[in-house]
Amino acid sequence: MNKLTDNEIRDYFNEAGFFKPDRFHWFNWHFTKMRPLALDIIVTLKLLDLRAPGCAKKIIFRLGELGGKEKYEPHYEQLIQILSELVIARRLCEVFDATSGFQLIWEPTGKTDKNPEFVLCEPKYDLLVEVKCPSLLKHMRQASQNDVQLLARIGETSVFDQMASSGSATKPVDNRIKDFLISAEGKFATFDREIKPCYSLLVICWEQRMFEAVSPIINEMSGLFTARSFYKNADHEPIKFPNIDGILVTPHMAWLIACTREEECPGIYASALDYGEFGAGVPVSDPAFIANPHSSRKLPAEMIDALYGVSPDPAGDPMTAPLDMVFWLPSRTKQK
Repeated sequence: MNKLTDNEIRDYFNEAGFFKPDRFHWFNWHFTKMRPLALDIIVTLKLLDLRAPGCAKKIIFRLGELGGKEKYEPHYEQLIQILSELVIARRLCEVFDATSGFQLIWEPTGKTDKNPEFVLCEPKYDLLVEVKCPSLLKHMRQASQNDVQLLARIGETSVFDQMASSGSATKPVDNRIKDFLISAEGKFATFDREIKPCYSLLVICWEQRMFEAVSPIINEMSGLFTARSFYKNADHEPIKFPNIDGILVTPHMAWLIACTREEECPGIYASALDYGEFGAGVPVSDPAFIANPHSSRKLPAEMIDALYGVSPDPAGDPMTAPLDMVFWLPSRTKQK
């Protein structure tokens, strides 16, 4: 198996337009100066390409396509999406290496051309992985202006708008989560999952307020995995997603945004695309793992443990709890 060299990687980035002085790209500075983010992207691509030859070139050209428009924010958000994919793939490849019999297939295809990010194959089973990272910057800016935030469909929104000092309560982002589930369900459904045990995991990389993604899934008032799901068919029955075995919600968006800005990142991590540490003493909430009650398959515990997945508890960590709403108190300023 040929190992991708630094010169080959650089040639790919050059071909993808990263070093053109007259072409804007959010990562141009990182790569022309070979800053920590660029170096870690290269390390990660070399690791993944060793496991799935050819994937590095595809990823580099995907990154390169997201340029050409001066400070175009949608391109930046799509770049964070790709970095999220790299973080998750790298973590699983580091834990489940080739010497243990695990094979990585990038962008596998089932019965149609729909494909998840990758599949990790082991002699006993396969794991399909789809990674989603939403465009949240506009939402985050708007939410920071409001002191009332809804996390579920618990009543007429105008009532909560009246409660908010800004005149507008932050609405749930549940339609984004619904779209993620629809997309993942469609991709996972195209794979034959009977001949060999095949599990599926949807990873949603969010910011530190992971309750924004958890609540639309399991909040009892309207959660997509509950009997009162807001997403129903023509007969008013909840639509289920039986091909998604589990969902993991992580805070990696916050980490990645900080790394692109070379700001201090929350938590403990070894490098820009390192998955990081979670657990006792780490100042970041554990990723939330949600098993799908409508799936007949139970994800292997070793996979959940490798990603530090913990079941969200309504009475536990509020950052991953399925909340109804939040009242944000104003920050106190020091008296002079």
